[in-house]
Amino acid sequence: MNENKREDYTLEEIVNSGKAELFETFNRNYVEWLNEKVEKWPEVAENYAKNVPPSLLIELARKDIPEISESGNYNRLKGMLDQACAAAKHLVYRYDVGIGIAKKGLWLAYIFNLFGLKTVNYLMIRTGDGRVAVALDRATEKDFAGKRVLLLDNDCVTGKSIKAAAEHLKAAGAKPVDALFMYSNTELKPEYYEEVKGKFKHNPKLLGERDGMIVLDATCEAAPHVRRIMSLENDYLPRPELLQILGKKLGVDYEPH
Repeated sequence: MNENKREDYTLEEIVNSGKAELFETFNRNYVEWLNEKVEKWPEVAENYAKNVPPSLLIELARKDIPEISESGNYNRLKGMLDQACAAAKHLVYRYDVGIGIAKKGLWLAYIFNLFGLKTVNYLMIRTGDGRVAVALDRATEKDFAGKRVLLLDNDCVTGKSIKAAAEHLKAAGAKPVDALFMYSNTELKPEYYEEVKGKFKHNPKLLGERDGMIVLDATCEAAPHVRRIMSLENDYLPRPELLQILGKKLGVDYEPH
C-alpha cells in the first residue's frame, strides 16, 4: 500500500514556503472560473433538454451546480498542486481535449487549462443504478470526433462515472480515451465500503486501512473503459519549479524555496 498520508499543508507551512500569495490567487481565480460555469448553466442546460429528463436537470441546478463553486481548496493538499502542474506540463501536448469530472476533476481541468489544454467539464447525474454525463460547458460530438481525450478525476470506486464519460466520448468518435486520477487508490469509510462492495464488476484490491478508512485500489473498474490509467500519486513527482511557471500564468511572483 502506498504509505504516503494525504494531508493538508498547515498555514505555517504555506507561509514559510512562500506559497501564500500563489495559493490565494490560484483559489480566487479557480472559484471565479467555476462561478462562470454556474452562471452560464441555464444556457448550457438547453442542449440537454432533449436527452435528460427535466426533473434531473432541475435537481442538478438546485444541488450540484451551486456546490461546485463551493468546492474545497484542493491546492492545500500536500504536493498535489506541484504534481498536477508536472502532469499538465507533460501531458498537455499529448491530448486534444481534457474532461474534468466534478469535483476534483474540475480542479485538475483548471490547471490543465492554464497550461494550454482545452477542457470540457462534466457532472455525473445518478440515474437509478447508472450515470448520465452532463457537460457544464457547451460541447457537441464534433468537439470529440477523432480527438485524443484525457479524463480527469479524483480516483475510481465503482467506475460508473468513468464508464459513463468514456461511453459518451467513444460514441462521439473520441480515440483514444485515457484517464488521469489524482490518487491511485481510494479511501472509503467502512460503512460506505460495505454499501458499494457488491457493486464491483471486477476484483478490486483491498489494500488495508489507513486512519480508520478502507484503502482500495479499484482502478480495475475503470480499466475496461479507457486505454490507459495514470495518477498524480504514482506517476508524477512534485516539481516545485513548475509552480513558478504557474505563478506567472496567474500574475504572481513566486520563487521556489
